[in-house]
Amino acid sequence: MRLLLRRTLEPMNATGRRRIRNSIANFIAGLAAIASPTLSAQESDQVFTVYDYENRLIGEYKTQAEAESAIREIPGPFEFFSDIFSYAREIKETIHTEDGKVRIVYWLGLDQPTDLEWRYPMGDQYFDNEADALQEQIAITNSNFPHCAVPTAVFTGGWEATWDNGDIGGERQVRPYSLTYFWGDDCGAEVIHTELDRLRKNECPSPPLYTFWMNSYGACVNEWAVASIVTTVSECPTQGASSGLVGNPCDVKTGEKVQNEEDFELDWVDLSRTYRSGVAYSTGGFGAGLPRLV
Repeated sequence: MRLLLRRTLEPMNATGRRRIRNSIANFIAGLAAIASPTLSAQESDQVFTVYDYENRLIGEYKTQAEAESAIREIPGPFEFFSDIFSYAREIKETIHTEDGKVRIVYWLGLDQPTDLEWRYPMGDQYFDNEADALQEQIAITNSNFPHCAVPTAVFTGGWEATWDNGDIGGERQVRPYSLTYFWGDDCGAEVIHTELDRLRKNECPSPPLYTFWMNSYGACVNEWAVASIVTTVSECPTQGASSGLVGNPCDVKTGEKVQNEEDFELDWVDLSRTYRSGVAYSTGGFGAGLPRLV
């Protein structure tokens, strides 16, 4: 996509440039929607077949964009996950087969959790370090018998991992300690042995429980919520043709259909797009076959 600004803009700060860029992106997105019938009328007869997470056939579509929309309509296996595939917008991998086809696998992508650092729960709060969490335990215990001496707490061991420790889900570790407190009218001493918790990598981005942390990816992921698009790699013949672009045009070296469109022109802006029929192996921008605005 080519965007030409004919008016020189005065120097501005980063915030101003970002606002201008966002406004232009929204403007172009609207124009692209208006201009899309032109390209739709010139699409090839290439077929994009969609399969769900159990490799069941969903349907066949004329464009990759239509196939991607079909993926987002696949119902989840349970009511709780009913709309999970509406988030399957990232391409995980592409698999080329011996019969000249390619399988494009979509999933929810990789996200970082909001709690990458350790958090220490105590009472109804989370603390940033073990010392503050232990002090809260002492304060809670002392509040029950404020007339007695202040309790004391001493660690009796190091941190030990529980659960899968990040292999499937977040990480949780415990550290043992002894708490000496004083209670009753005569403030008799008692000692209990318990554990302090610490947690991290449990809070994946919303919607909750759609993804969870896995050490193997170093991110929040969902391995089962995947869907695929299967299509052919080439859409125009390459046999017997010379190198370069021919026809409408078609790239005989790759079999790719290329279409240039001049969509919009004003005194201060030109909008043109180059549609490439080749399969898109990455996500983002203005849709399959169309580039990002950079």
